[in-house]
Amino acid sequence: MDFSQRYQLILSRILDDIGLTTISIQRRRRTWLMKEAISSVKASLQDVKDVDRMLESMRYKKYYFGSQSEATTTLSMGSDIDMLYCYENFQVILELCGWKDGVVNFLAFRNSKTPPQHCNLLCVKHEGPVPETRTNKNCYFKDNRGLVFFMNTVSIIFLKTLCLPSEELKKHGPSMSWNDNMDYVKAFNCPVFPDECKFVFRRPRPGHWPSPFLLDEARACGTFVVPQWYSESPQKQQKFKNVGPVTDDYTVTESVGSLLEWRYSTSRMERLFVFDWSIQQLKVYILLKLIRKTFLKPIFGDRLSTFHMKTTMMYTVENYPKDIWRDNNIIQCVTYCLSTLLRWSRLRFCPHFTIANVNLFTGKIHAHEIPQLVNILSEIISSNIKCVFQIEIDNIGDRLRNRVAGFNFSLPSWVFKNGAVAILMAGEYSSEYFKCFLQILEGLDQMTYNDAILTVRRYSSILKKWSEVGDDRHIEAAKVFGPIIACTGASMRASRCIKLTRNISKQITERYGFGDNRSSVSNRLKYASMLYCSNQFNAAAESLYLCEQIIGKTPVWQMCLVDRRLNKPPVSDLHCKVMMLSNEDIFDSVIVTSVVFSRHELHCVPRFLIYDMFRTFTTDDKLDRHPYGDIWMDLAVVDPLPFMYYLQFITYHALGSSDQMVDCFNKLFAYVSYEHNKYGGHYEVAISLLGHCCELLGRLDMAWFNYKTSFTTIPRNNAAIWHMCRIVHGFTVRRQAN
Repeated sequence: MDFSQRYQLILSRILDDIGLTTISIQRRRRTWLMKEAISSVKASLQDVKDVDRMLESMRYKKYYFGSQSEATTTLSMGSDIDMLYCYENFQVILELCGWKDGVVNFLAFRNSKTPPQHCNLLCVKHEGPVPETRTNKNCYFKDNRGLVFFMNTVSIIFLKTLCLPSEELKKHGPSMSWNDNMDYVKAFNCPVFPDECKFVFRRPRPGHWPSPFLLDEARACGTFVVPQWYSESPQKQQKFKNVGPVTDDYTVTESVGSLLEWRYSTSRMERLFVFDWSIQQLKVYILLKLIRKTFLKPIFGDRLSTFHMKTTMMYTVENYPKDIWRDNNIIQCVTYCLSTLLRWSRLRFCPHFTIANVNLFTGKIHAHEIPQLVNILSEIISSNIKCVFQIEIDNIGDRLRNRVAGFNFSLPSWVFKNGAVAILMAGEYSSEYFKCFLQILEGLDQMTYNDAILTVRRYSSILKKWSEVGDDRHIEAAKVFGPIIACTGASMRASRCIKLTRNISKQITERYGFGDNRSSVSNRLKYASMLYCSNQFNAAAESLYLCEQIIGKTPVWQMCLVDRRLNKPPVSDLHCKVMMLSNEDIFDSVIVTSVVFSRHELHCVPRFLIYDMFRTFTTDDKLDRHPYGDIWMDLAVVDPLPFMYYLQFITYHALGSSDQMVDCFNKLFAYVSYEHNKYGGHYEVAISLLGHCCELLGRLDMAWFNYKTSFTTIPRNNAAIWHMCRIVHGFTVRRQAN
């Protein structure tokens, strides 16, 4: 069967159905760029001491590259997340005259033997533009000329501090990872383009793409230098004098030369080019990726990567007329791209789009595999790309067969798939805020109370500064962080007042600052908790009533945003509602996040929940904790709905209102008892809260049952063990007294 224009149009509509629409693509890109902005604002809070020099004082910036931020993936494609940390207090210079005071300078060192796209990083003295000759640290190598070079093992040494001993670090090019969903790259900025990276600006081209305006934007992107040796550098085990930690297998199995090689990366420029593609060109690129994953990856693995497909696509967009990229010509465009890749395969040379003299097949596709690649590509092209009927990802093959045959079929609708993209992106957006907030709280907990209060005050000044000098994304990030930071500071001050038995001033309570949207629910619950802990029970009951009114009866997405706790997606009837909302609007009107208390807020936390700050009970608990992902375990973290019901129960218990107590108990019981744990999240904490309610009602048997159930659900780092010990201790004391 030949692909007529009608069939190609059907295929294009199918790609719309699985989420490749303009609105979903823009949402994906906006989300990942917002995550970068959120991270930058958080970094400024932790790094900046002088608010007036905020932008110059930041130590690192985080970037997301690849399929996720480019929006060149689908819900079922399983694309990983590529995260790059660029350390702003380091820079790579091309000449010693580029030396800059106040940062760590490396000179990009090259000679006649240096591979293309690579360099060595020669250390330069802090005092001035002179090569360094002193070193006594790991990750530095001193050659026989006395020159000191920075080794590319630094990423491994750094990442090993962030993972458990049982987790294996895997290397994928310059990136490292301990899980299959996230790749980490440590990078330095090279503000001046090396000569080979100017290739994209100098070589001849037809002229319609990239446009002169786009190339001008690309010139401002700069270059990264990432830790990656050349694919054909010698990698035999050699004996050499302590060039790195002897416990590092990576170090002892590679040659000295390969450990000194760093690679130029133009990721920002490449992302800029992909952002300029039309929706039709993006559909062609995603079809190329689906073909690679379905038919080429089983044979060549990830050695024939999506980057080969991206490069193929860029050259095809550059060399073919602009008017061919149409919905009814989508298969023909895929053919043009595969023909480009086929031509390179026959030449055994795949050029880099932005860097000169680079063969992307080097170290990837072996010489004996080239004929096989040529045969497969030739067969796919000669069959008029009929292989799309066999693509199982996102049911594309089934959808296409059914649409061509005119059958009705029950597969997820356009609304459902695009709504699912909106929900996924809202989760990423909210997760970035919440995880950054946890890191901020963890930092505050390491300080004394006075230092923490001063730091929160400085945070507020920095957020105000962002609203003055930031772009729209940084302003939005600062706007969301503002109420969270203000509420934390107010809660810390109120906690100190309660500890010292002082009245909590109106100035403090006003700093809790919450509105009438759902994003303020967590702050309102912290305010109600403060009222309860300061014995203002009637005011607490009124605040909790208002909180329950805000949540209301409409669908609510209670989002748990920590690792190792289940974050269940919202009910399906939210898909239509959220699809046309921005992430910020979803965050304000649909999502309620967990309530978090730091140890500086100890006296604003119901005594029962304080045990959660000390949930790491045994040595096994400590070994089970992830050094980076589980920092929240030193805080009291509870989901908003069960916490609201629990606060209402203990408030009405203090007021002696038995009818309201029973009502709140039943709500909490229904929450915990819901079949298959509808809400996910910190479910074990909710069960323990129900157990404490049983204790207050004098039902120790039911309390024990709930604590035991909680402990069975999460047997490590669970405060339920403390509560079981309390019951046993109380029973023992009473027995001895009798």
